[in-house]
Parts: sequence; C-alpha cells; structure tokens
Amino acid sequence: MEQSSGPTNQDPFENVQVELGVDGSGSMLGYVNQRGSRYAQTIDSLSTLLSGKAVPTRYWRIGRGAQVQDTQALSPTEFLKARNPEFYSACEANANNQTFPCVSSTLEQIYDISGPNPKQDTLRILLTDLEPDNAAVGQLSGRISNLLKKNPGYKAMLVGVRSQYNGAIFLADTGKAALRYDTTGKNIDRQGRPFYVLITGPSGAVDALVERFQKLPLDVNQAIRASSFALDGSDTLAMDRSQIPDKLNPCIDQAGAINRQKPRRDQQEQWLLLEQTCDSKPLQITLPSQSSIILAGSEQLRPQDFTVSNQALQIDQVTNEQGKIVLNLTLDGSKFAPKKGEIMTIDLKKRALDRATWQGWHTDVSAPNGAKTQNLNLFIGGLRDAVESAASKPTQKKATEQAVKYCLGFTRFE
Repeated sequence: MEQSSGPTNQDPFENVQVELGVDGSGSMLGYVNQRGSRYAQTIDSLSTLLSGKAVPTRYWRIGRGAQVQDTQALSPTEFLKARNPEFYSACEANANNQTFPCVSSTLEQIYDISGPNPKQDTLRILLTDLEPDNAAVGQLSGRISNLLKKNPGYKAMLVGVRSQYNGAIFLADTGKAALRYDTTGKNIDRQGRPFYVLITGPSGAVDALVERFQKLPLDVNQAIRASSFALDGSDTLAMDRSQIPDKLNPCIDQAGAINRQKPRRDQQEQWLLLEQTCDSKPLQITLPSQSSIILAGSEQLRPQDFTVSNQALQIDQVTNEQGKIVLNLTLDGSKFAPKKGEIMTIDLKKRALDRATWQGWHTDVSAPNGAKTQNLNLFIGGLRDAVESAASKPTQKKATEQAVKYCLGFTRFE
C-alpha cells in the first residue's frame, strides 16, 4: 500500500527566489489594447501576491531582437508596465520605443537566468501566449524536463486563461501576421484569446502560487485550464475519502485493514477499504477525488478514459463537481471469493486528462484561430514525453504517468 507523504507546515516560499518573466514579443500586444483585461489583471495580481508574501523576486522581459540579445531586467514598476501597449509595440510600424525594444519569443530564456544565491530554490514564472515556432517548442520542453530531472521535488505547471484581446495573430512558423482578432462582443470564457502562466520550481511553492492564482479577481469559470508535470508523483491526486460515509449500506462498512494489512498512517485517507457482512446486491458507490486546478477540464472525461484493475468494478458515470472528478461506480461483490481480500485500483493517465483538459484550445499554423493556440498539443505532448522519458525507474515512470489514482480494498464475509 502506497502513496505520497503527509502534509507539512513549512512555508512553501521559504528559501525560494522568484524569477518572473513576461514574453515581450509583439504578439502579446492584443492583450493590453483593452484596459482591465484578464491578462492585465494577472500582472497586477502576481505583483501583489509576491510582494505581499515578501518573496525575493526579480522581474524580466523575455525576448531577443536586433537591439537586445539577453533578457531585460525590470524594476517592479517597469514590470507593471507590461499592462500597457508600449511594453510590446516596438515591432509595430513607425514605433519609437527605446525602453522596450522589438523582440521575438525566445521563451527558453527564462531558464537561462541564474539566481543570485545558488543554494536557494528557484521558482520561475513566465507569462506568454506560448506561440514560438516548432523548434522552439521542443527546446522549451527539453529545458523543463532537464530542470525537473536535476531538481528532485520540482514540478512544472501550465495554466491557461482566456482573456480579452484586440490585435494581430501571427503565424508561429513564419512570424507574419495572419489575421486580426477582436473579442469585443464575444463570450470571453469560450472565445477569449488564451494566454499562459508557465510555472516551474519546488512543488510546494508551485502549488501555493497556483492556489493563489485561482483566487485572483478573474471570471475563470470556463476560462481556465491547467496541466501538471512532475517526476516524483507529487501531482498525482487520490480520492477524497472524507466525503464517503463509514457505513455505505446495512451490509457494507468501511474497514481498517484488508488481509490483516493496514495502509501506512500517512496513507490511510487515500484508501477505501470495505467489508461486506451480509447478502447484498451490487453496490453503488460515489467516489470524489481530491480537488485540483488540473481537473478544470475534466467534464470532458468518459468512463473509458480510466483503467480499472478488477472486472468486479464498473464505472457508470464521470462528472466534475467543484474541481473534483466524481466517479459513480458499481461494485459486484459476488465476483469475489469469500474471506479473501482483494486490492483494486482505478487510474487516470495524465495523457487522457491532457486531451480532455485542452479540448478546443489547440490549432495549427494551417488554420490560425484567435481563440486557440498554435502548437499547443505539440508543446504539451512533447513535454509529457520528455518528462516520462526522464523517469529512470519503473515505479517513478508509473508515478509520472498517473493523474488520478483511486485505491480500494474489498472483503466478503457472508
């Protein structure tokens, strides 16, 4: 019996240095042509959250061009100018901007920045539309997977938000403007232009920042999505057993052990152990998962997306309730031998969750669309490949692949 370690009271930002970068390329201009856009609100909110926590933070403008080859260091005040057109407009015709010169999307630069104290952990945050060319997508995936491999306990999180937008959409492979997209009068939750917050660093700090990000003053209903990438299984979710009654019906009770074996103390809340003590028809069970931002798109999941280890278990329905996956199951106890405990698992692979999460957010350069991101599937799939390939042990590989894992035990005594 397994699962992750217990909670800790340590401040997740203790001994953490933050490197916060903004993609300064001209394709970002459309997010700030309307005051108060969700993108601009995120700039404000990240500034407030990090300064409010007194976390050492450095700010950067990411990009490379004829006038600059390296990242541009920003003061906290200059970072807030990322809410304004001048931060991105230098590539426009007749632009005269010496403070923020014209740059292209060289997103991997966020991983070239070295922290002032090598003994500190580094939390890297990048705001971008995630539309570099095909080669840059692979390069970015490689840098992230190498970072995770070299730093046990780190994870990466990609958070997508739909925002107001009014500007040009550029082809990812040529950099040329393909069309103009304006969200005025559109449903932003469904037709807003996606931007992304790419976060890498210590798992606790990433989770804490994303939790705060969820509480930003944004209408994120259908507008937010997220995927998590980790080598140690720290982002694998379990069931929320607190929502399951001790006695499911007159014949079914929760048990403390199965085959005289108990889960470890720090794993007990992640297991559901059941005993059948009298004649019973097939049992209907509702199992909610832990809540997480990575489940924001899980309403697209189907029963066949899950792997069930025992044919006595059948998934009848999958729903999403307040950021949790809820499985409605049928458990047929008649298929178990009496007095012999059985262990069962239900797994959801991260790739299956990725497909559900980002449904409708991806497009390619042959069909640019202002409400979708070019090469999004290429980036997420490539990063998933790179992270799974970096897992050196079979057990680590399995943990890397799992998004949600339900652990159950059943014994029939009648």
